[in-house]
Amino acid sequence: MSDDLGEILAWLDVARDDDELVSALQGATAELLLRYAIKVDGLTIYPLELESYYWRKDLFEDPYVRLNPLQQKRFGHFFIHRSGRQADSPYNRGLRACASIVLSDTDDYYYSVLIRSAVFSDGTACFGPNNVLRHMLSCLEVPQEREDEFCRVLESRSVLFDLELASAISGDLFATQIATQLDPRKKTPLVFAGRVGLGGKDPRFGNMLLRAVVGPLDKEHPYKDKRALLARVRLSRKSSSCRGNKAAASRRGRKSR
Repeated sequence: MSDDLGEILAWLDVARDDDELVSALQGATAELLLRYAIKVDGLTIYPLELESYYWRKDLFEDPYVRLNPLQQKRFGHFFIHRSGRQADSPYNRGLRACASIVLSDTDDYYYSVLIRSAVFSDGTACFGPNNVLRHMLSCLEVPQEREDEFCRVLESRSVLFDLELASAISGDLFATQIATQLDPRKKTPLVFAGRVGLGGKDPRFGNMLLRAVVGPLDKEHPYKDKRALLARVRLSRKSSSCRGNKAAASRRGRKSR
């Protein structure tokens, strides 16, 4: 884990309101989108779109979190989504099958990020969490009848990989340069918006900006509910323009005195 990500996750232990917690969760997903990848048996997966799911008793009881023990104390491991709240519950089937990365290193809270979209080292970009998981299993040539067995093995490993610290793992600075150069993601814009398809169980949590997307939003990137992402980009640009205009007006005022 990078020092930056470690510091961000430490905020979760001291945050005491929604704004502070959302800020920490956004910071963590930004780190994953800008400098982390997932490595599985020679396959590298670069997340493009993530959604945060965090639950802490009496502080941030997000009703959309699955509350499966596999979302606790397993930093850097996969959580392949289950149909129930037990660690041995059956895996989801069909379009509900998807994968998250666990960011909890304690049993004090549940915390994982859903991989909604990603680009793979074979050049394929997949949009939608089910498509990401299906393509990963296809690339790894996992027979359908062995998928459950493979997923259980997969969940036992740490798969999160810090591209900028590759040299610390390999002892080779060249490895860091190569790993960073191979990252196919464009690093701007970085956009936060509401999570997708949650339903109306709790609008307070449903409207929080816990979905993050990095890179272009053109037609080649068919994200679900892209209009919400584009609206957030426009709002950010408008806000930046207003700040720039105010700063320019302030400078003009100082010159006139």
